[in-house]
Amino acid sequence: MAKTRKAIILDRVLETCLQSGDFNGVGVEQLTQVRDAELITELIADDRLDLVRGDGHPNPHIKAFQAEPIDVQLKKIDEAGLAGCLYPTPQLLAEHDAGASEAAPYTRALKEGAPQLSYRAFDLRALEWYRNDPRFHFDVDDIHGRILQKDGTQVADRAVVLDRLEFFEFGFAYDDNMHRAIAAFIRYLHDLPEALQLEMEKHELSGSYKLHPDFIRTQIIGDFPEKMSIYDAFLQEKLQINRFCAQMGRPPLFRSEFDDLKRPNGFGVLLRPTKKEFRDFALLLDQLLSDDLNREFFKGDVEQNRYLTDEDGKRVTQPKVQSSSWRSGYARSSGLPMRSR
Repeated sequence: MAKTRKAIILDRVLETCLQSGDFNGVGVEQLTQVRDAELITELIADDRLDLVRGDGHPNPHIKAFQAEPIDVQLKKIDEAGLAGCLYPTPQLLAEHDAGASEAAPYTRALKEGAPQLSYRAFDLRALEWYRNDPRFHFDVDDIHGRILQKDGTQVADRAVVLDRLEFFEFGFAYDDNMHRAIAAFIRYLHDLPEALQLEMEKHELSGSYKLHPDFIRTQIIGDFPEKMSIYDAFLQEKLQINRFCAQMGRPPLFRSEFDDLKRPNGFGVLLRPTKKEFRDFALLLDQLLSDDLNREFFKGDVEQNRYLTDEDGKRVTQPKVQSSSWRSGYARSSGLPMRSR
């Protein structure tokens, strides 16, 4: 028995979405038979197809967000005609068991009709393994981050599922109590190997999490924030202070050159609220501030040494500007009482 034209249209939309590799839609201009426009409208009204026009997201060839309600789709067709791309509805995909045999949870979600820019929230521990592995660049700021395998590194050929990541991009989200979580779009999660998708799923959080507003601006709207992070502002302020010193004819207050003021790893919001994270951050801040002071700036105006006495009454000279590593070991190893002279 010959297929009806409606069945042919549905089959084509299903095949394109599930076999294109990127879950693409079928442009309405590709369906050119005389009655196709009428049949497509009927299929939309029957909750078989969704029409994505490209007015909510500039690329209609991906289903970035949840499709508009049926009545809104039909109203736009009445007002502006058919335009954009067609996608199978979640109901149609469910009837065809599109994701039933898919083990990777986030690939399965796309096969079941989830929008590509819908997201999931995860416990902060989900990516900690990569942060601690020297084979990967782990770049994170206050808004988003990414993991990238370093050039020239050889990932071990062994049965550790976490070794199979080459690139991953993520952001941050918050619940109503401002608890922070990692957030990732379904499309990026789909790009992960099956084993890693299953590993990520173990850390997925329930409840309502909202994306950081600047993450939405940069990743979805394509609008980059005008405001600067307090951490970047701290580094830029050091640069400005050194410029003021040069205008005063003085040595720079900080030893860092302009190229040294790139934001170092770890100088930002804590990935996990632990004592170790806090202590590592405090040490890094100390290195960026007090350890970076230039003794020459104070020469002639401030005494650069302090004079102490040890337990035998001998005079000991101690520089006032010292490295944090020197200071951390000083109290334990020197045995000097803190008596100035």
